[in-house]
Amino acid sequence: MMSALQRYQASYFFTAGALWAADGEVLAQYRQNSALYYNTGVIKDVSGNWQVKLQLDGHTKLYKSNLNQLGDALQLSIGGSYRISNDLKLDFAVAEDVITDSSSDVAFHH
Repeated sequence: MMSALQRYQASYFFTAGALWAADGEVLAQYRQNSALYYNTGVIKDVSGNWQVKLQLDGHTKLYKSNLNQLGDALQLSIGGSYRISNDLKLDFAVAEDVITDSSSDVAFHH
């Protein structure tokens, strides 16, 4: 039996992990020595050469600070891919910070 994702020519992904860093001299009093990171997304084939992509990326705070800009981060990217040949694909996206002030307001990928 064909799954809904196969029927709609779509796929998804999810990754998560943890980061542990050794003590260092640079910003030692502010650095977190551990953080969690994650991303998830959906990819939909819309034609033989075109895909649409939606991706969410985030991580826990990397620094000990009360500033929003140095807290948890969450970004939403919307874009796609165009297959130029079997060996070459062009990716493009626009990324927006979901948690205000945690990352760039808008980022363009190409």
